[in-house]
Amino acid sequence: MKTISKKKDFIRREKRTDDIHYRIFIALGATNIGYFLFFDTLKIGNDIRHLLFVNILPLILGLTILGIYRREYVINRLTAIKNYFLKIIFIGFMIVQGAIGSYLSIGFIARLTWDFINEKVASTNREKNISLQVAQFHTGTGKKGRSDVGFYYSGKFYKFEVSNRYIENYQDLAPKDFQLRLTARRGLWNYYVVDDWNLEKLPNSL
Repeated sequence: MKTISKKKDFIRREKRTDDIHYRIFIALGATNIGYFLFFDTLKIGNDIRHLLFVNILPLILGLTILGIYRREYVINRLTAIKNYFLKIIFIGFMIVQGAIGSYLSIGFIARLTWDFINEKVASTNREKNISLQVAQFHTGTGKKGRSDVGFYYSGKFYKFEVSNRYIENYQDLAPKDFQLRLTARRGLWNYYVVDDWNLEKLPNSL
């Protein structure tokens, strides 16, 4: 009887915990989306330090914290699951869940902190003009389709979103005949904060 009572108590606690986790997940998701849509700045750059300190380390830290926090739950679930294949699926599910949670929480804090420092560093530097070859003109389809101007910088592909009306002026033209002229300020590491940009037709194009 005591064992059954403990199991019932454990199930009730987990249901309450899941409800709290769900609300936190929704709040974190909304916060991330809101920041991306309304506060995130245009920036270009590519540096291994950014990958390490803003992406990889927060992910590892988040997974470690989740493993400690949910240790009892994971042990109980793995004990209850007898099939080894299902154990592997459960562990994989927990890792994916932890990765998403890390990205939305600790990862968000890391990105927010890095963006703040990057903006501060960029604000002390002078504007610089950067000319880049246009790689694509993409026209979005449907109401939710997003049009963009694509280009490469430091070996990494970027795209600036534009309206469908804007891209209509270029959709039948060759991207190789245009360059993207950026007005930017150097920020942290090898990144630039983009203040403005415009398309220019190359002089030697027909």
